[in-house]
Amino acid sequence: MASCPVCGVDLPAPRGPRPRRYCSRACQGKAYRARQRQHSVHRAAAADEPGLLARYADVPSLELADRLALAARRLAGALTAGQGPDDADLDLLARIPVVLAARARRAVPMPAATVRPGTETSRDDTGPARARPAMPAAKPGQGTPAGRDAPTEAVVDMAARRKRSAATGTETARNHAAQGAPDASPVARIARTSRDDPAAAAPAPRGIELRPQKLAKKKARAVVDAAELVRHPEHRDNHQWILRSGDTVLGYVEPTYGGASRSGRNGWTGRLGGSRGRRCTTRDGAAADLAARWVRLVTAVPTRTLTGD
Repeated sequence: MASCPVCGVDLPAPRGPRPRRYCSRACQGKAYRARQRQHSVHRAAAADEPGLLARYADVPSLELADRLALAARRLAGALTAGQGPDDADLDLLARIPVVLAARARRAVPMPAATVRPGTETSRDDTGPARARPAMPAAKPGQGTPAGRDAPTEAVVDMAARRKRSAATGTETARNHAAQGAPDASPVARIARTSRDDPAAAAPAPRGIELRPQKLAKKKARAVVDAAELVRHPEHRDNHQWILRSGDTVLGYVEPTYGGASRSGRNGWTGRLGGSRGRRCTTRDGAAADLAARWVRLVTAVPTRTLTGD
């Protein structure tokens, strides 16, 4: 049976699926405080690195490693036997690794900066030495005018790139201007002799067919005859049906509520745009009423408003 790591008493039976680690809250708090002291010792040892180096300055690294191994062995034996750890061993385990790590960092030499051949080093007042490319030597027999420096390859290359970009920008601007220019043969305007004379119809743009606003009754009846009721994509939420003929949507048929039935419905109605029709007892009746209202709407003569000049 498992025992408490703090006091050594046998652990009681667990109350849930997770096994107990301590016999009581007091032992749990004691173990927590011990862990906090151990963490604080480690943090203090890491912060007091210069003092530790001065303290163990005369002790060789091999002797420190032997002390660390001996303290770790004693600590492992105490844990195996179910006893509490010794504070001296914990102190050694916290301080000696810090000393060894600091000695290792100081023993590793810093990598020196490598300077490539053909470069010169320059040192500023606020920074380390930096490498800069050396200026190319002038070829013998090539003189330069007084007060002027010899052009480098970078300057020549930059000037060539600027010329190419300027030529490309000019060509692009010409193409845009050619595309945006108006047609050389504009459509002739139709002159009106008098304000009282009826204006001639302007030619329709290409691809647009002139259609009257009023739909013939025969065509409207054909559309209605081919119409059918289909479920709305969100029928489970809004309980609506769509009255459509091919790709033409005539309207929507939805239930009305307010009855005494279990579902609360008391009929059906058709919705054409933002207006609702009369309440019908069946869904097909509401669809027929919606189709009749749609026919009256599309076959009605558009009204014209006369305004004075």
